[in-house]
Amino acid sequence: MRLLISALGLALLAAPACHGGGPPLVDGATVTPSPTLRQGQDGVSLVFTRAAGGLAGASAFDLGGVTVARQPQSTDTRLVLSLSVPHGATLGARTLTFSDAHGTVSLPDVVDVGAITAAPAGADTDLGTSAAPFRTLERAVEASGPDDTIQLVDGTYDATAGETWGYTLPARVSVAGQSTAGTTLVAPPPDANGVGASGLLAPAGLTLKTLTLTGFDTAVSATGAGALVLTDVAVTGALTAAVSADFAGVTVTIRGGSLGSTQDSIRLGDNCTSCKLDVTGTSLSGSGMGGHTVEISASATGSQATLRQLDVLGDVSVTADAATLSISDSTIKEIGTESRGTINFSGGALDVTNSTITLNADNFGVNFAGQTLTLTTVTINGGKYGVYQLAGDVKVRASKIRDYGFMGYYLAQGNLDLGTDTEAGGNAFSSSATGDLVFGLYVDGVTHPVTSSNTTFNGVEPPAGMVAAAPDQMIDVPGEYFINFGKAITFWTL
Repeated sequence: MRLLISALGLALLAAPACHGGGPPLVDGATVTPSPTLRQGQDGVSLVFTRAAGGLAGASAFDLGGVTVARQPQSTDTRLVLSLSVPHGATLGARTLTFSDAHGTVSLPDVVDVGAITAAPAGADTDLGTSAAPFRTLERAVEASGPDDTIQLVDGTYDATAGETWGYTLPARVSVAGQSTAGTTLVAPPPDANGVGASGLLAPAGLTLKTLTLTGFDTAVSATGAGALVLTDVAVTGALTAAVSADFAGVTVTIRGGSLGSTQDSIRLGDNCTSCKLDVTGTSLSGSGMGGHTVEISASATGSQATLRQLDVLGDVSVTADAATLSISDSTIKEIGTESRGTINFSGGALDVTNSTITLNADNFGVNFAGQTLTLTTVTINGGKYGVYQLAGDVKVRASKIRDYGFMGYYLAQGNLDLGTDTEAGGNAFSSSATGDLVFGLYVDGVTHPVTSSNTTFNGVEPPAGMVAAAPDQMIDVPGEYFINFGKAITFWTL
């Protein structure tokens, strides 16, 4: 069906400013099958007619990055052009310009290039434009190429609609839903062996916006180098992982939304060496069946994770050498899984700032065996141990460790700075639990003395000076601190 451009307000009328003062024109342009195009579309015909002629030598066609070829059936009064939209073409209306016997011709808004579109009202035999959308995401992916945008109109995309899942996306494709709550990608039920369908596979970068994926085994996977970006994306009921990256150098950026999984919410796998994870303003839930809300696995060496303004239900685990983790302005709630600590860290550097960790089981707030740890304005509530330190250098400032059932801080190995003679620690240990085995600080096998300033234990600040245990004697102050044979704590009040 041919649509007259004039019907869309695109009629061409000659004017000296655009046509060098030639004779008046009452002609127009027709685009078949429609002036509404999409990225990657070809087989489009544009016919421009002019009764006054002068088109025989028309040349130098430009349509804003859309490929234009003059066809042999063109005449002096009828210009026939074939159009092809490259993958990754910029979205928006296009102006056609060319030169003819009278000068330069400019036809504004001849065609409009849009995203590859799918909608519940569409059909996979359609063109995939906004005016004639596909029905399935699968067909949209088949039609897409590098740097394209796929737009999904609100609705459900599932097996009933024709989806088969496990789609591998071209490089740097963007998939945008109409709304997070309204655009839903739904996996089929797991098979007889409990194996679910994979969702979206990104070997060379992928951007997702404002949509929901539900019931997949792994919803989104970065399987090759590139950037994985999620904005206001919700993942519910993932079986293995909501988001997974398992290739060297991958960058994962997540803004807003929520990620939920039976096992891992976000996982940087063994092959994800030197990967980067940056998450802001997102809700995470997981940690069942040995999983974690965030996991940086043992072989993902050199990876870096930054977590800001998160609401986390479950634990965070980093076991990769030289990996770093920064957590700020977040709340983390332990859910009583088999994980030993709410934050388990044995990498390079861990920094936690302005955050709260809450335990509801016989567990550890921070289980630390890494190189360096800094806690600043952190509150740890409940559990058996607030912090369990097995190695490294730790600095704690303006933090509260409360309602522990056994020890607020267990120092097995490494160095601990709770404040110095020049920088106040300002920490507070407190618990309603009582007994001879309840301590705010337990100093066990360290080499260097612990330092502490302006730090209280159940409201009591120890007097300034060094408290040292003899080689054959322990110092035992229930409710405050325990010092093992030959160890010491130096206290200051600033």
